[in-house]
Amino acid sequence: MNKSPNEYHDASRPKDPVRISGALPLRQVVLFPGSDMTLDIGRMMSKKVIQEAGVGGRVVLLTQRELETEKPTYDDLYPVGTLAEIKEIVPAGAISGMRIVVEVIERVELVQLNQEDPHLEALWKPFYTELPDNALADNTLEAYARRLNEEVLKFTQLSGAVNQDQLNHYGDLVGYEAQVDYLASILFSDLEDRYAILAEPKLEARLAIIVRHLVKENELIALEADINNKLKKALDKSQKDYYLREKIKVINEELGESADKEADITAYRTAIADLKADEDIKTKLNRELDRLARLSTMTPDYGNLVNYLEFVLDLPWGTYSEENHDIRQAEAVLDEDHYGLEKVKDRILEFLAVRTLHGESKGSIICLVGPPGVGKTSLAKSIARTTGREYVRLALGGVQDEAEIRGHRRTYVGALPGRLMAGMQDAGSANPVFLLDEIDKLNRDFRGDPASALLEALDPAQNNTFKDHYLDLPFDLSRVLFITTANTTQTIPGPLRDRMEIIEMPSYTEEEKMEIGKRYLVKRQITDQGLSKDQVSFSDGALLRMIREYTAEAGVRELERKIGSVCRKVARQVVSGETEGIVRIQKRNLESYLGKPLVKHLITDEQDDVGVAVGMAWTSLGGEILQIECQTMPGKGHVKFTGRMGETMQESAYLALAVVRSLQEKMNLPAGFHVDRDLHLHIPQGAVPKDGPSAGITMTTAMVSALSGRKIRKDVAMTGEITLRGKVLAVGGIRDKVIAAHRSGCRTICLPKDNKDDIDDIPASVRKDLTFHLCETIDDVFRQALV
Repeated sequence: MNKSPNEYHDASRPKDPVRISGALPLRQVVLFPGSDMTLDIGRMMSKKVIQEAGVGGRVVLLTQRELETEKPTYDDLYPVGTLAEIKEIVPAGAISGMRIVVEVIERVELVQLNQEDPHLEALWKPFYTELPDNALADNTLEAYARRLNEEVLKFTQLSGAVNQDQLNHYGDLVGYEAQVDYLASILFSDLEDRYAILAEPKLEARLAIIVRHLVKENELIALEADINNKLKKALDKSQKDYYLREKIKVINEELGESADKEADITAYRTAIADLKADEDIKTKLNRELDRLARLSTMTPDYGNLVNYLEFVLDLPWGTYSEENHDIRQAEAVLDEDHYGLEKVKDRILEFLAVRTLHGESKGSIICLVGPPGVGKTSLAKSIARTTGREYVRLALGGVQDEAEIRGHRRTYVGALPGRLMAGMQDAGSANPVFLLDEIDKLNRDFRGDPASALLEALDPAQNNTFKDHYLDLPFDLSRVLFITTANTTQTIPGPLRDRMEIIEMPSYTEEEKMEIGKRYLVKRQITDQGLSKDQVSFSDGALLRMIREYTAEAGVRELERKIGSVCRKVARQVVSGETEGIVRIQKRNLESYLGKPLVKHLITDEQDDVGVAVGMAWTSLGGEILQIECQTMPGKGHVKFTGRMGETMQESAYLALAVVRSLQEKMNLPAGFHVDRDLHLHIPQGAVPKDGPSAGITMTTAMVSALSGRKIRKDVAMTGEITLRGKVLAVGGIRDKVIAAHRSGCRTICLPKDNKDDIDDIPASVRKDLTFHLCETIDDVFRQALV
């Protein structure tokens, strides 16, 4: 085994104990202390080392002498390496294995290599740098360091290979050793040169190597610049241009490309001249066209440049659709296309009125938020129709690559423009209604954050100069009417949500669904299934039964599917000759078309019960009803919560238990129940995750009922957050919750006192069947709920 350099120059140093660590053999890589590096790991034995060490573990990095060696031994590795700490492990798929980020700590010397499966282990000891031991050597070191600084500055000015950030980092380093290691890592590319500095024990010698390298490079750069200047003077520019153009012309004529290419160049130049864009943009495009003229049609760059120019010239530069500012017509169109949604329509009309008065208004971006199937996308289409603008839709669900929004830079192979600019090309005008659908379902990963890429496009203060990476030219998006949709605002990033005007679209009531079904859905499905109104009809009773017994949704999407299913069965009867005349779909024969009812509403109890309270919940799909059950049994005071409760709901459950314990005497609850009885609280549909504070008073009521034996009224539904002192706090989603409770048969509603104003938002057709009780404390809830 070869001795390390340290054993020769530092015999007086006490011998360090030999240490052992996992070893990573590297191909064509030499790392220096003080650097951070990302490494791709492919070999199985190296993966085992990483898995064994884990994040925070340390491994020895050793460089192979030969690139092709697959299972290196001691003789296949350079004896001096580095010790590194694993900072991050990123699985990178089956092809590239895994990716790690390491921080290189110090030089080490390989003593022995244990070639054992499943991975390598290195016996190593520190590799010390020999420092000066007298005043003369100190002066020599300082002289080298001064010369090094001079050559680094000179190299930076002449070559530009070292940027200002690197130069600042170099200046901030403390100690000659750290400076030498950093310069070696950024200046040397040859493996042998890098290893020579890594394995050199003397600091003075390392400085000398770096200084010699920089002196040589600076002289070569200066000599090359002198040669270029002489050549430039010797060849007149006009003669050079003439010679090159004539040569290209002859080559193109031989290839038969001249006529077609010249015609294309002329057409492009005319199109650029006619473009309604700024002169700076035309200048840049003409520069690209000049480059195209110099290229051969056989080169890949020629095709890429043609695609770029055609895309740019096809964009609607300064082309605007004539807008309709008649607010009465807008109101008529919205009423024609959508039933109900009065507050939403009013807000949209206000938005359009402001833009009409302000001209080129740079106002907020509309964000329509509501459950699926309530008409968010179709409302955007109606806005486009009433304003006379073009309509473009971009689905953002699942988008996780920033390049899909901003495009790829043209330096990449297969570069494409972003979907925003592609949408503008499809629109054919610079002021369309641009729908960004499902903005709450954006994802992010290592390829970037699409939500951040949308910030510039949706910011009225800066989207007049939006720059797509592929386009690389400023494009004005300020006159685009952006409309976004989402099921919930909770998953929309904060900075993005801040740029949007939120308009809530609530769930539909049964009455509204009936009207939508009669006015729109039945007519559309009869036409779509190839029938006519003389062949099939739907009674009000049939539609109502469909709504109540075959659908359970906030919108009307499933209702339309059921109507379509009935129409298809009727179409089959008509084609097969089983029926003549009109087929009437009524309540009594609906089951023969749709089968047994699919939806059984939750409130089916015919009598009051102990420990079962009805709570109201809100989800991204609309309002829901939850039956919260509580049982007690002899035990040791254990408490168990089931039903896939989220963290917030579990906190509400513990708060409810604390309130119940404080009410022991007041509610005549069994003494010592928290010691000699177990309590189990369960929310059915345990496969569905549930979270939120709205069930606080419901859980408290269920616990008190189970412990006291008092029954809970079956027709009472409640919602509200509970505090440790028994106060009832306001919650959200009251409209959708109450509609769900009404649909399920509840007729008495307990709401927090602070939600009083929300009752006005509940449709009158629902309010007339309900009795509302505003509760300030949990005692108010008990008075209404407990028998």
